[in-house]
Amino acid sequence: MRRAIGLSVAWSLLTLVLSAAESSKLPERARSPSPLAGSWEMITTSFIAQKHLTPTHFIWVHLEPKTKKIIRSMGGTYKQEGDDYTETIEFTSPEFADHIGTKAKFRVKIEGDKWIQTSPDVPQAPKEVWTRLSVKLP
Repeated sequence: MRRAIGLSVAWSLLTLVLSAAESSKLPERARSPSPLAGSWEMITTSFIAQKHLTPTHFIWVHLEPKTKKIIRSMGGTYKQEGDDYTETIEFTSPEFADHIGTKAKFRVKIEGDKWIQTSPDVPQAPKEVWTRLSVKLP
């Protein structure tokens, strides 16, 4: 029994050391994720939008509320510096194909579990309010 526990601890330490070594190869922003990293949801009258961010990438999808089928989607990399948030579009659903390679710039504000996003380049664009999705474990 002690040997099994000792092997388990040794394996855990080895995994931790290897993980730390691997993480040192990651870009700085992947090691220090944005407070935006995670899953978010915005509900409007005509669709549900979800945005998922890793430390370096994002994807958003618009869902039809009744069927939960994806209506449209877009994703790529992002960068956040203070209140400035920029998405670089790398892939989209067909109707947004002309956006590939462009950058979308926003101002962001985090208030608890709310992400408020505005577009300084498009003043008539509506303010978006996203709510952080909580983790639901089985």
